[in-house]
Amino acid sequence: MSDVEPAVVTVEPATTAVIRRVVATDRIGEFFDSAFRSIAATATGQAAGIAGPAFALYHGMPADTVDLEVGFPRCVRWSRSAR
Repeated sequence: MSDVEPAVVTVEPATTAVIRRVVATDRIGEFFDSAFRSIAATATGQAAGIAGPAFALYHGMPADTVDLEVGFPRCVRWSRSAR
């Protein structure tokens, strides 16, 4: 067992760079891989900064598909045109 206990915390709002898709549950791993790579490449291409660890936000309970967004907090303005 882990010694880590879940906790509810309050944090300051942050601007994020995300990709949101509805994906088949058995393809979540592929989506994570391609989305994180795409966001990191966009950040690099724009000399933009990533301000923290990657995250995933599930919009509802997974079934055969899941509505999911993955991304990073960002620390500088990015252009939406570069994807």
